[in-house]
Amino acid sequence: MEAPPEELDPNMALIIDDGSKRNRKQVQAFDPLRDEAEAEQRRLDMIALKKEEEREEKERKRLEKFLRKEEEREAKEKKKREAIEAKGTICSVLDLEYSGMQDT
Repeated sequence: MEAPPEELDPNMALIIDDGSKRNRKQVQAFDPLRDEAEAEQRRLDMIALKKEEEREEKERKRLEKFLRKEEEREAKEKKKREAIEAKGTICSVLDLEYSGMQDT
């Protein structure tokens, strides 16, 4: 004699058929240190943000200093070039006057 086939309830048949279980709502576990950990993370984030801002400010100041020195150097070179050109002009004028004096 054989045992009669057992009838499966519909939920059990679904589990066996597709091989998956029903999804259950995830419940967040209570963590008494969570608030402290979040506060510490916010504090660390603020410190990192301040360091980044300080680094950017330092880089900006360094760049401004470099540009200011570059402008000063260019102004100094321009002044030196103008002085050389002026000296050359004066020398050529004096040469012309001197050569004119020799002709007479």
